[in-house]
Amino acid sequence: MRVVVSSCGTSLLTNQLASATGDRIRQLLHRHSNSKESEIPVDERQILEAHGRSCRDQLLAGDAKQARKMSAELNGLLGVYEGRLPDPQDILFLLQTDTYLGSVVADAVQAWLTKVGAHSQVVPIEFLATNSVDMFYWGIQELAKWCSETLPGYRQQRYQIVFNLTGGFKGVQGVLNTLGHVYADEIVYIFENSDSLIHIPRLPVRWDLDDRIAENLPILRQLWNHRPVGADQVRAVPDSLVQVVDGSATLSVFGSIAFEQYRKAEQSAYAERLLEPPSGQIVYSRRFQRDANAIREPDRLRLLNLQIDDFDRYLVEHGNYNPRSLRVHPWGGPPPVPGVTHEFYAWSDSDAARVWFHFQPDGTAVLDLFGPHL
Repeated sequence: MRVVVSSCGTSLLTNQLASATGDRIRQLLHRHSNSKESEIPVDERQILEAHGRSCRDQLLAGDAKQARKMSAELNGLLGVYEGRLPDPQDILFLLQTDTYLGSVVADAVQAWLTKVGAHSQVVPIEFLATNSVDMFYWGIQELAKWCSETLPGYRQQRYQIVFNLTGGFKGVQGVLNTLGHVYADEIVYIFENSDSLIHIPRLPVRWDLDDRIAENLPILRQLWNHRPVGADQVRAVPDSLVQVVDGSATLSVFGSIAFEQYRKAEQSAYAERLLEPPSGQIVYSRRFQRDANAIREPDRLRLLNLQIDDFDRYLVEHGNYNPRSLRVHPWGGPPPVPGVTHEFYAWSDSDAARVWFHFQPDGTAVLDLFGPHL
């Protein structure tokens, strides 16, 4: 059984341009390669929508041979299967950039795969676009996080994990090439002007950076949670972990991957103790510290620390970031302790646990209580 992760670009839209009308559409495809739908003027979006529908219709009307000519993503994907259709038991992930054109292509490729009986899933990666350096590095974080949360479970089930990097933007392909040596068994590309695949096996990767990450954990957590950090604040951090642009620091490609691995590792500070609040916008009550420090299972302690990181990012993004696994929401019942107004999930399996908190007038969140779901 296989898991095939494919990066999606815009080849489906650019490969079908007729010479008579193609110049206008080509200009729009270039202009809006990183745009979200709301950022595209209505008249230009209508032209792109019509072109997208035409390409999708042509793709759905064609066989596998035609699909390989039209779509780089499908060319690489079907190359993995040596021209045959994917096994219905395999899992096919289509990584979509955070753009309008990315969604058009990923949806069309998924529609074709559904037509031939394959099981595919579009995975939108927030912030993954190349029009802003800061946003691109945030997108890398989201991509590294998705890989760490999704792929190890399939490996435990003995799936072969393949990264198909034939389609997609060059910047994203470069990142996935690095991620592939951590999470994939094999990376594949299509050899230029042919149907032949280049197979790159997984390389043994071991990074002895735990001590350096632990030494710089407070600042790395701020970078992970998208808090503004100046260049002067990362002088002690290894250059391989951070990127400084115009005086502002972000995690580098390598830093995003290494820090995500550290956060999820069985042996890290996340699994050893309740970490200090990731920012000054969060404080712990004495009762919360007592209850959290009473946790004896390293895995549960790690989950709680990870959720507090996610909650800090929720505060940074003014509530726009609120994944289902966190689910910050008002507390509707009688307050478990005086003053509680909200809760978020610590974890949600058989012994579900919650964190109850309230906001102070200055916006600081006070974590009041940790305990079993009421």
